Amino acid sequence: MSKNNSFQSMLADFVNAPMPNESKRPCGLPNRADLLELTITYLTRQAQHWPELVGRELLPEHNPESLTRLVVEFEKSYVSGQFVSSNVLATLGSDSPELGAAYIRYSDANSNTRSLDQQLINVLQIARREQVFIPWNRVFADAAISGTTSARTGYQMLGNLIQSDQTRVARLFVDDLDRLNQEQIESLQFLQLINLNNMRLATANGFDSSQGMSKVARSFKAKQNKFFVAQLTGKVFRRMIHENTQRQKLGLPPTGLKVVPKRERKPER
Repeated sequence: MSKNNSFQSMLADFVNAPMPNESKRPCGLPNRADLLELTITYLTRQAQHWPELVGRELLPEHNPESLTRLVVEFEKSYVSGQFVSSNVLATLGSDSPELGAAYIRYSDANSNTRSLDQQLINVLQIARREQVFIPWNRVFADAAISGTTSARTGYQMLGNLIQSDQTRVARLFVDDLDRLNQEQIESLQFLQLINLNNMRLATANGFDSSQGMSKVARSFKAKQNKFFVAQLTGKVFRRMIHENTQRQKLGLPPTGLKVVPKRERKPER
């Protein structure tokens, strides 16, 4: 067996292996296959951005052992809701670059799961431009959870990080403000939390909380999000009414069953 085939076989076995306490898997934790892709994206991009750090504890080389270890670390952290303490971050030494954190999210189970990878690529790029290194244990994510609720494990962990007096992180990065939250009051409160803890938030599309007009821009964006959510709610409600009139099933089927589309019989010739 070639080295590449062995590599793929090891990763396939890892992805298919059941996660401990699978029945207690929290809502919002990306599945293992998506996490593995996210880890590959992280190591590949960070190796391009920070080649001098490759091989150190916070940026291991790209191999099956490091990939599976990072995936498991993410899962354990997400399940516990606790981020890794700051003593792990001291491995870069006194001449280390400024450290940052990232948050990525997509809203719906029907969304493109690769969205997390695309967001991470954008976030790592802007962080490198700002000379900020984002460790893997400071990448927070939520999968298939709406931004209209703050009950998201990854989002809550990021909030705890901001308020922690043990973190060395001073910069936060997201692809777009919508990824953080889509509820107006929560959105403004989160920005206030960042400012009170002397941190700085930047997005891939140009928002920077250190700019003088950031509060105005954030307030406008929050109102825009609220309007969008209200519109979307109306569209979904109208679609459900239409499906109900067509006698289509709206809810999920009972456990063990699946919905099969009804097809009209073709007329016999």
